[in-house]
Amino acid sequence: MHHLDLLSRGSENLSYAAGPRVRLAVHEVQSPLEVHVQENQAALAHEESIIWTEDVDDFDYVRQSVVTNAGTRRRPVSWTGTGRRVGYAVLRGDAPSGDVPGHFTRRVFWVKEHDRSEQPDGTYKTTAPAEAVDPRTVAPGVWGEQTDRAWDAATGI
Repeated sequence: MHHLDLLSRGSENLSYAAGPRVRLAVHEVQSPLEVHVQENQAALAHEESIIWTEDVDDFDYVRQSVVTNAGTRRRPVSWTGTGRRVGYAVLRGDAPSGDVPGHFTRRVFWVKEHDRSEQPDGTYKTTAPAEAVDPRTVAPGVWGEQTDRAWDAATGI
């Protein structure tokens, strides 16, 4: 058994000695969710409004995704994924394009055919998918949240 001694602690790395000839480096890492939020936080800064194409009162939750290749700041975001789009973010006219000129980062809200709104007694009767948010918590520049209502329809909230 080797004794680990702390050699140095930088802002990003931890370095340990594990015996006379062994050195281990341990890097601090962020969760995928933390990275996702940081990468897309800039997109929210340019949001002007949220357009719902269906009545949000019909949904305990919607799925929230970020697309990076929207060809417009304001018109509806085309949706080629599974399920159907029920809302999208509109950007201000001065919102910058992303890495590719003419492509913008925007949020899209959608549901799948097996979500609670479509099948109340189905898979998500008392749970919700990871990307689910309560549409009542969505606002321009604000990430939607997964509330008790979004998580569990049985609570009656």
